[in-house]
Amino acid sequence: MEDIVSSIVGFPSSREFLELQEYYQRKSCWEILGIARVEVYHSAFIAWLLDPSESHAMGVFCLRRLLAAAVLVESKIGTSCCSDWLDETFRQAIIVDNYTISDVRVETEKVVSSDKPRDSRLDIFVECKISIESRGPFDLKMIIENKVGSSEHGNQTSRYRDWAAKEFPGAKLACFFLSPEFGRKEEALSEACFLRFSYQHLLEYVITPLLVSMRDSQERARVEDYVRALSIPAGVYKREDKKDKGNFRMAITDEEKGLLKALWARYENILLAAVGVIAEDKVFAEELGLSEKDQESCRKVVERVSARDRTKYNLKYQGCRLNESPLPKNRVLLEIIKKMKEIGLESFSSLIQRFIGGIGKTKGLRLEENVKDKKRCHSEFSVTFEGKTYLVSNQWGIGGINDLKALLIKEKSDFDIEEV
Repeated sequence: MEDIVSSIVGFPSSREFLELQEYYQRKSCWEILGIARVEVYHSAFIAWLLDPSESHAMGVFCLRRLLAAAVLVESKIGTSCCSDWLDETFRQAIIVDNYTISDVRVETEKVVSSDKPRDSRLDIFVECKISIESRGPFDLKMIIENKVGSSEHGNQTSRYRDWAAKEFPGAKLACFFLSPEFGRKEEALSEACFLRFSYQHLLEYVITPLLVSMRDSQERARVEDYVRALSIPAGVYKREDKKDKGNFRMAITDEEKGLLKALWARYENILLAAVGVIAEDKVFAEELGLSEKDQESCRKVVERVSARDRTKYNLKYQGCRLNESPLPKNRVLLEIIKKMKEIGLESFSSLIQRFIGGIGKTKGLRLEENVKDKKRCHSEFSVTFEGKTYLVSNQWGIGGINDLKALLIKEKSDFDIEEV
């Protein structure tokens, strides 16, 4: 009880709270002007980033990052929607950054049909020429359908693809469906060739590397201001005509994540207590102006956090600890495989075969070509064994670590797992 009282008293003056409060109180120009959730302005800014002739003076940097991001995102979500334009030669050229982009032209609100001009505008349209050493140059057309506060309507994606195929026969066509990742229900698109690309992807794979590379302080400040408009809590953008229009976050920065994690780590008890009261007390939730849907969300948070296994582990090999900080259960096998790869997989052939076969009810190593949802694996790391590529599962249910411990003992392994 004393700890909770101390936390409540210290909360408003804590460094974590004050830093987060200061972060959220800084308004972007987008917020001041009331355009932070207006789709057409986001399209205009992204087009500015992609246009090499603009004042950011970064040339085709953002175009290159966007193409690299397409390769990465397609691989992560396990889709082949980019196969029409992203053949193996082009894919490898993007990965090793061995190609050139020229003759770039960027347009916004491009009308593609005179019948319904309001419903037939490409949000962003890019034309360019790609040159790869191993083959001649080719034309690449890019359609970016941008949805900030709405979903596809009128079969837009299929109509846009049909228009481009007819208008530019023989050209490669790269299609992106850009939308916020948070709090949005994913709906099927009328055209399967569009890659689902979130504003979080845009932030992490295009804008963040751009900020690292920019040298012009004025242009950098302009981009940083845009990032703030993406990540600030969206309740401040509510509009009178559509009061829920801005009630979502478009992306979250590493800085914001760090501040929120620090606050949660120190004050998890009182934050959970507040959420718990909202979940249980309908009258209190109504007094706060929260809906039944908000209350149900709070219930789910309490249930998930209460059921979460927070046990941490240390991993040792031949008596020496491998991890600097305690590991959650879903990273223990990953660190074991990394150490095996460092030493030489051939030394652990028998153990790897057991991992492939499964560890109790847990799938240890999964054949990459059979993994449909790569979010269920540590997709950033792979291992090749006997000519096949495997990913390490990150789905560890209750008892999974005990099964792994038992397997290591049975195989007389030099690995040892200790509960912290």
